[in-house]
Amino acid sequence: MFLIKKVRMTGFLGLLIGLVGGAWGMEINVRTPAELETALAGVEPGTVIRMAPGEWTGLDLLIRAEGRPEAPVVLKAATPGTVRLTGETSIRLEGSHIEISGLHFHEAVVPEGREALITLRGEAGKVARNSRLTELYFERCNPEDLLRKYPWIRMYGKANRVDHSRFEGQAHRGLAIQIRVHEPAPGHRIDHNHFVDRLPGAMSNGYEIIQIGLSEDSLKPGKVIIERNIFERCDGETEIISSKSFSNLIRNNLFLHSSGSVTLRHGDKGSVIDNAFIGGNKAKTGGVRVVGEGNRVSGNSFQGLTGRTGGVIVLYCGIPDSPLNGYFPADNAILEENIFYNNSGNARAGTASATAFSSRKISSLPEMSLVPRLPGERSPLPGTLRMPVLRTICTPAGWRPGSRDRADSRSRTSASRPTPPVSTNPMPSTPGEPSPPNPFSLPRKFPTGAKWVHAGPSTCPNSS
Repeated sequence: MFLIKKVRMTGFLGLLIGLVGGAWGMEINVRTPAELETALAGVEPGTVIRMAPGEWTGLDLLIRAEGRPEAPVVLKAATPGTVRLTGETSIRLEGSHIEISGLHFHEAVVPEGREALITLRGEAGKVARNSRLTELYFERCNPEDLLRKYPWIRMYGKANRVDHSRFEGQAHRGLAIQIRVHEPAPGHRIDHNHFVDRLPGAMSNGYEIIQIGLSEDSLKPGKVIIERNIFERCDGETEIISSKSFSNLIRNNLFLHSSGSVTLRHGDKGSVIDNAFIGGNKAKTGGVRVVGEGNRVSGNSFQGLTGRTGGVIVLYCGIPDSPLNGYFPADNAILEENIFYNNSGNARAGTASATAFSSRKISSLPEMSLVPRLPGERSPLPGTLRMPVLRTICTPAGWRPGSRDRADSRSRTSASRPTPPVSTNPMPSTPGEPSPPNPFSLPRKFPTGAKWVHAGPSTCPNSS
């Protein structure tokens, strides 16, 4: 039997609580899936449903609710970490201001016919908005067939948040978090999470940690923020984060001993700012790959990386007549105040292809001038470089001055692409969580004077 506590507040205290969360406060304690289903029927704003400790197997929930900013509908563990979800598990959210908190997904798998362990979309395409997934633990949620593809979380809707959660031991084909950009500018936020021990994939594609959109979404703004996360030993594939829409912001994250890179794969005007990449000289540890126009790579530190797809920062010069799922030139990219320390890979590289992915080769880019050492600065540490401002003009292979306008080298599909707005912060920090200085990056004014490592001829591996 489940217990419902419904209390009518009176006097000054009741008025105060009424102003914050409504005059009625409701808490529901549930012990079985049947009680949980009953409790979810017709929930009101401010309802808090507490799941009893123990193992919950085969949970298939649709949470349909309309909370309010000051009175969300909350499903949580009575004691965080004591509710363990196992077996075939699916939770779908539909409505607004819904919060899931404190649950442990232990070797749970997605049932056939469901999209993910948690999907921010319910019936008939109705999505979740302004909702939050927090203090969750996803542990080895792998199907028996490791080639079966599904994400652990699939995000739809607007202004949703995933925070303070742990994602561990993903081994199957699929993503930890997939963001679908069905509507322009969904503006989600992914912050303060720990992604750890993502095992290498059996195939070359489909093992990212976070994906923002698909290639068909590359003409839409995402305005997604990924910040203050730790990506540790994330070795799934070339791309750790794959941004496939424009105006996304990736900042203040730590990438630790991870064989992969942050990839601005499709879309323009993305920003990779104030992140730390520490490779420990592990094989295939990379930095940032840049495809498309107007992207910014600024204030990052790169240490002990071996380079992936040709360098620590890789700028793609594109392919002629590229389709939306191809490669566009990294024109007008701004690279500034990045620090390189003891990397064995090239500091930067540019790639181009004459006809196909398999024939990409390093091409020339503008020289990166050295920043002169300021008076009184100490000599640089060995192997340390600080990147000055560099603006790029990348010309697809096969183009010759006077032969045709550069715009014609783009695909007909994308030649009339709208100019995206400058990336801004669409979601300010949560109240009570001010934006502190980046704890991971090295000092901005690091001494310089070392010679840049120039990229020589090389063939880059196929990747997507």
